[in-house]
Amino acid sequence: ENIKPLDNAVEYLKPFKPVQFNFIGKDKKLIGLIAQDIQEVYPELIFDTGDEDYITYNDPGFKYILIKAIQEQQAQIEELKLKIGATSTDLTVQEDGGGQISLTPQHFKEIATGLGLLVTETGFLEVQELKTQELEIGSQSEP
Repeated sequence: ENIKPLDNAVEYLKPFKPVQFNFIGKDKKLIGLIAQDIQEVYPELIFDTGDEDYITYNDPGFKYILIKAIQEQQAQIEELKLKIGATSTDLTVQEDGGGQISLTPQHFKEIATGLGLLVTETGFLEVQELKTQELEIGSQSEP
């Protein structure tokens, strides 16, 4: 009865800070969350212990929130993959037999822009800094 989908699980999990602690008078180290933090977001996961100073939460109930959060993030990943696929271009290069690779100016501009480089309206490539071990400018003359 009253079944509703759980939405925005990732957003609900953001404020929670896993902590390491021990109960007063005990040495055993535990890992968990602060129940008061959970109470603000998911009051339905809180158990009343009968002690005004002590509350606890339904730890196993968190696995369902985590499952939903993973599903939401996976959907975001898939959406980003589609966006990247729609905006990226595959580079196909052909060698002319002499070791030269040629690209059309438009293809070069797309690649440079994709790398975050600035190609001006006149086709010049502007870079702040260029590091290379070897640079050849002009055409190679044959002996």
